[in-house]
Amino acid sequence: MVNSFISGLAGPLKPDLEMMAICKVSIPGLKTGKEQTSEVKRGRDPIFNQEFFFDHVTIEDLDTKNVSITAFHHGGAKLGKDLLIGEAVVPLREIRELNAKKEVKVIEEIKQAIPK
Repeated sequence: MVNSFISGLAGPLKPDLEMMAICKVSIPGLKTGKEQTSEVKRGRDPIFNQEFFFDHVTIEDLDTKNVSITAFHHGGAKLGKDLLIGEAVVPLREIRELNAKKEVKVIEEIKQAIPK
């Protein structure tokens, strides 16, 4: 599970321009890490305040994998393609919300209980 809070994408746009912002979130290298998207229509400073869920994420994945977040302006019919706004790659171990989730704590307890 990954929480994504992204804001401040508009930057210095002309006052009359609006964005059709798309946020794509994925965990590269995860077997079922299909890309997930969220769209905020017609805004100057979109905020993506949404949880993204990924199945079959192991404790080892939390220590070794990254989440890739890419923001685009949806070009629509006029531009014909999406324009890259920005991107970030964040190690899962650095997302403190994951450490507060009950599911992660239970999995960690089970992992520690298994003899090596």
